Amino acid sequence: MIEFQDALKKSRAYNLIKHDIDTGNLSHAYMVISPDVFAVQNLFRLIACAVYCKDACTTCPVCKKVLNGNHADVKFINEDGKKIKVEDVAALIEDTETKPFESDNKLYFVNSADKMNPAAQNKLLKTLEEPQKAVSIFLGVGSESAILDTVKSRTKKITLDRFSADDIKAALISSGVADGNATIAAACADGMLWRAKEISSNSAFSETFDRAIFILNNLKKSSDVASFLNDKTLDKDNLPVFLDALQQEGYAYRLYSQGEAGRHQTIAQGGVLPAGSGVDYGIKVPNHVWTLSLAPEGGWINMAELSLQLGLGFFISGLCAVLAHERREKERLLRRTAESDDLTGLFNRRKLGEMVDARRNAPQAAPFLLLYMDLNGFK
Repeated sequence: MIEFQDALKKSRAYNLIKHDIDTGNLSHAYMVISPDVFAVQNLFRLIACAVYCKDACTTCPVCKKVLNGNHADVKFINEDGKKIKVEDVAALIEDTETKPFESDNKLYFVNSADKMNPAAQNKLLKTLEEPQKAVSIFLGVGSESAILDTVKSRTKKITLDRFSADDIKAALISSGVADGNATIAAACADGMLWRAKEISSNSAFSETFDRAIFILNNLKKSSDVASFLNDKTLDKDNLPVFLDALQQEGYAYRLYSQGEAGRHQTIAQGGVLPAGSGVDYGIKVPNHVWTLSLAPEGGWINMAELSLQLGLGFFISGLCAVLAHERREKERLLRRTAESDDLTGLFNRRKLGEMVDARRNAPQAAPFLLLYMDLNGFK
């Protein structure tokens, strides 16, 4: 049985490798990158089935043999996630030197390969450089940073992407998880199958999550936090659940501790706290005090303050409009006074002088005629 089989079959990582299998281009070495060890283990089992069964049905005799660990040409290594030593790699290399027994391919799936020390990786390197015919080695790593560049360069790197909440929910429901629990687990799993499985099997998680949502829905303003300070939902043991609920409800948070020289060391963070709006809550842990600073990503809403701010906003907007109108009128009056004659409203001598100068200095000057009548005598 392969858990989350449908979700895994939809993954980009599976389909890339399945394409290589179907086209006869299965590589001698792959590196599958994902922090979700549980998902990688199940993906490896699905790939092993796909090599010997076109549909990877997981129910035919060949698939069952693979999944039961009875196929002579398939080896699942380090499924307990321990450190991989040089002698472990030596045993793998020795096994690759024998021909396939039941099929045309020999498959080796190494889980948590990033736990190989450099000596073990160098031991494996020669096999990757000069692979045996029909041998394929799959390395599952949480992070490629621990893998030597020489090893990485000799593998085909594929990332197992995080899964959508919809796919996780559908997989959980198909496995018998109640709709409500599946919804919560999928929302809080952060795309990780192992986490979704863990949450869905923990009934206390759903209760705590619902309580956390209730608290958050009743935080209308920052002063409301005080009424929930003694709620057990905010205990350190329930903190991961509460942080999940925070993100689901649109709250930004920062969990931090006091480090050396008074510096804050961030433990976890979600979203961006609006400047100066975070409400702090102290959480006691052994020998330390953690501080959880939280606020809605849009800031706290106080209806009285909101009404006042809206009123001030309308007043300031109106005042700005009046001031802008008065300024335009003053500018128009000054311009008219500077350019025109008070009695007739025609351009005055200063303005006419500016117009003549502009004509004379134009890049492409053209002949012009100026008629000017001095009205001083008439006045």
